Amino acid sequence: MLPVERIVAQVQKTGCVICGQTEEMVPADKRLYALRDVTGTVPSVPLITASILSKKMAESLHALLLDVKFGRAAFMKTETQARELAEAMVSLGEQCGVHTRALLTDMNTPLGRAAGNWLEVKESVTCLDGQGPDDLQQLVIECAAQLMVQAGRAADLADARKKALACLASGQPRRQWDAMIAAQGADLDAFQRKLSLDHVAPVVSEVTAPRSGFVAGCDARIIGEVIRDLGGGRFTKETAVNPDVGVDSLARPGQRVSTGSVICRVHATDEAGTRQASSRLQTAFTFSDAPPPVAPLIHAVVGE
Repeated sequence: MLPVERIVAQVQKTGCVICGQTEEMVPADKRLYALRDVTGTVPSVPLITASILSKKMAESLHALLLDVKFGRAAFMKTETQARELAEAMVSLGEQCGVHTRALLTDMNTPLGRAAGNWLEVKESVTCLDGQGPDDLQQLVIECAAQLMVQAGRAADLADARKKALACLASGQPRRQWDAMIAAQGADLDAFQRKLSLDHVAPVVSEVTAPRSGFVAGCDARIIGEVIRDLGGGRFTKETAVNPDVGVDSLARPGQRVSTGSVICRVHATDEAGTRQASSRLQTAFTFSDAPPPVAPLIHAVVGE
């Protein structure tokens, strides 16, 4: 954990920092998390609202954009539940004097093509380089555009989207990322070498389509559970996380596939792990003969 003085200095110099809650910084958040765990109220709208906004309001923000997810891999399983949470957070944010909006986004299908700690970092950097998956880039650009309008940095969303796309194409976001992680002690040369590797997990195995047709669905919850079981997630707070395991090359709903074509890759610590994961991952995908209707990624915007 960075000391407060270093957090402030880094934000002033680079504009961003990654840090966590401490006893000195938003201490209420830790108590709210503990309360939700002990009482079995993790999806509680009032407690989630208090937990999230306690961090945001401590930053003395002028504008705040929230990404509220719903679906199989989210706390909120339905759009109605997500809207309730979004409206509660937007309302409280506005009452605190912060211009607040929320996007309602789909989490039935994984975002992007990768899931797992390192694989998602690698994909995020690919996005910063302007070569990320379409859905991930769409969400990034929309978040940037909405926030620019809220902050008065663009006349409207169309103008804001153009500015965000131009900024992404300029390479500045990647340079900003490198500056941030260097300021936090990262070895940029080692990071770049790791990015150049196809994989860092000991074993990688392909999962293939059992039939030809179109991917009709990819269950994000099953994907998440597989990664957890590979060691990429926690069963308890004390569980050690392996950042190298995960799943990538995920086929997307609407994508045409042939029998035997790759629908994802498993990154695991051993052969037994890939076999178990591959068997479970087969159940995450459904297929159809005709192109399926594909749900929009962003369903609604809450707030003005």
